[in-house]
Amino acid sequence: DAFNIVIQGGPRAKPQSVRQLHSVFAARDPVAMDRIAWKILDEHRTAARLLPLNDPKSRSKPLYVLTAEKLGLGVADLAKIDHIVRSVG
Repeated sequence: DAFNIVIQGGPRAKPQSVRQLHSVFAARDPVAMDRIAWKILDEHRTAARLLPLNDPKSRSKPLYVLTAEKLGLGVADLAKIDHIVRSVG
């Protein structure tokens, strides 16, 4: 789930680094799901004027997502991920 996300200083973070997303993610491909989560984090980090995780200067890049793709465990290329957003209620 992603009801609350931490954009900096996780897993324990200051309240100003927490964003309420109120979301649940579901996927057949856990690598693709983590890559979408990475994209969402980058959007929130950019809005907060923080370096996105995919910035070359970032020390917090979740490289395990790219490594998992190289090992054939799933897809990390955003262009190849069919991301569907549904609202409930």
